[in-house]
Amino acid sequence: MSGRSRVDTTSAEDKSIGFDYQYYYFLNELLNLKIGQVVGLEVLDDVHIERPDDTNLLVQLKHTVQTSAQGAPINLTTMDSDLWKSISNWCKLIIDPADGRALVDSQLAFLKKTSFLLASNKSENDKNALLISIEAFKATTKSHAELVADITSLKAKSKDQVIQGYIDDVLSLDAAVSERFFEHLSFALGKDEIINLCRASIAEKQIHQSRIDDVFHAIDSEVRQNSYATVKAGQKIAISFDEFTQKYRRHFDKARSGGLLFRKFPPVLPDNLLDQTFIKQLVDITDISEDNIEFHTKFTTLMIADNGL
Repeated sequence: MSGRSRVDTTSAEDKSIGFDYQYYYFLNELLNLKIGQVVGLEVLDDVHIERPDDTNLLVQLKHTVQTSAQGAPINLTTMDSDLWKSISNWCKLIIDPADGRALVDSQLAFLKKTSFLLASNKSENDKNALLISIEAFKATTKSHAELVADITSLKAKSKDQVIQGYIDDVLSLDAAVSERFFEHLSFALGKDEIINLCRASIAEKQIHQSRIDDVFHAIDSEVRQNSYATVKAGQKIAISFDEFTQKYRRHFDKARSGGLLFRKFPPVLPDNLLDQTFIKQLVDITDISEDNIEFHTKFTTLMIADNGL
């Protein structure tokens, strides 16, 4: 029997982990906020960063659960749909008449204060023709006209009409606008262990190794709850340096204080509660019933706690 089952085909797991990846990327940016910055989640883009010089970084995030034969996330290929769709989305944003950017001058003004980042857990690929061409353009070893010629050539080689449409969006930009866009476009690939990046960001704030997880779990939980409440109230998730410091600094201060932490650990219960001598005795004298599992569990927990086990 081959192929994927109906359950596998309609599973939302891939989409769910994509949302989690986006959230933890956002959380890591929060942990690295600088004075005067604001980080937003699904406001101007998947994630965006507002800088004090009135410029913005727009971040598109793409996650894959597909892996190579070596077990690593697959490469970002030349004709990757995620790659071209992201670039197409930004090209449409640049010329969006609804935001007053129907004219070239307004598009150039927008690009003067906006940069773009595609971040993904997909691996870097030294055979990706588009990334190679963009890198050569940004290093000034290739002209913008040559970059456009490369993109035109890639469209001619593609048989995917959807990707051809994405490439058309890129090629339709005014030459000056296109040149400025590619100057402001960058990539962050291989960002797979995003939660470990969050932990590393906490460690860089002079938090002892033994307290990193305490800070991470506390901030993660609170940011999630506050984000939910913010969206529920019909507001946008955008957090400034000052707001983050005010709401979450106490978790860092507590970790640095050196005071003892009191953690509650659930007791490890025996596999069979009825095998315990004191439970058998209580059943024998009909003080409790044999099938009263709730009482068995509660009484066993108390016994373990009293004995310091």
